[in-house]
Amino acid sequence: MWNGNKSERRGGTRPVILSKAKDLSDNNSTAEIPRYARNDKLNFSITENGIFRTVALLLLLALPLVSSSGKVFLNRFLAHGQAALDTTAAWQKIYECPVIINSSRGMLSVYGCDEPLEEVMAKLNLAFPQDENNAVMQNQNMGWVTCKTCDQLLRLQILAMPETGKSVIFAIEQTQAEFAKSAEIPKQSSIFSPRSFPRAKLTSLFKNEESGTTLETMLFNALPDETAGNIAEELSRCGWQMIFPLENPTAAGTRFFVFKSSAALCAVTTAPALRENKTCVTFLHKEIKD
Repeated sequence: MWNGNKSERRGGTRPVILSKAKDLSDNNSTAEIPRYARNDKLNFSITENGIFRTVALLLLLALPLVSSSGKVFLNRFLAHGQAALDTTAAWQKIYECPVIINSSRGMLSVYGCDEPLEEVMAKLNLAFPQDENNAVMQNQNMGWVTCKTCDQLLRLQILAMPETGKSVIFAIEQTQAEFAKSAEIPKQSSIFSPRSFPRAKLTSLFKNEESGTTLETMLFNALPDETAGNIAEELSRCGWQMIFPLENPTAAGTRFFVFKSSAALCAVTTAPALRENKTCVTFLHKEIKD
């Protein structure tokens, strides 16, 4: 069973990455991820200094376990390589839930892979050969796969888990119509009031419809140190208590801290944005149930 810890690899000899997978490891590469491989606004946290790696692992912990009564996921893609996700011996589906992505709905499945990113991407290349309907791309730390039919869109994001030799696959299925809606960013946060962070702009929303766990990314018009301090001050003013780290967030660069209220937990990640003098912030909010 996949548990995210380092262990003996399974699956035989190590395959060779197929050349048709686009390699984005060269920092000078001008290649861009196709529109169907990502939504620029939705994946803001992915492009901004790799924040999504932290957030994705946090989100994984917040999702409910797969239920036998849940919706059968990705059944329309059996002929398009989906069978590899459910039949590969070293891969295991560990979560599944309906999600809200900005203004759209979809289904999310998460797979734990007892293999490094290179081996996972090699198998996905075989399962989803590139053509007018499939796209496969990767860099050193993550990969992207998309598959579209006349009315459905499947997006895979594959993340390497550092120092474990393992990987995680996030799979989202949407109709083409729902995918189009995902570009519509909600006007205000579902976690905080408009008065909480007036200098911030909501850039994406991701919500687990079953658990209510919500992930939001915002762009703050301030440097990281100032932003971290403002967030800590505002949440403290609203009754939140910082439980990690215990000291005030004053260090430069990427910061991770957790706040607790009487009814919820809120994990916050801040990091310098690609845009000058701005900060990308990710909030992961989960209600505490008795």
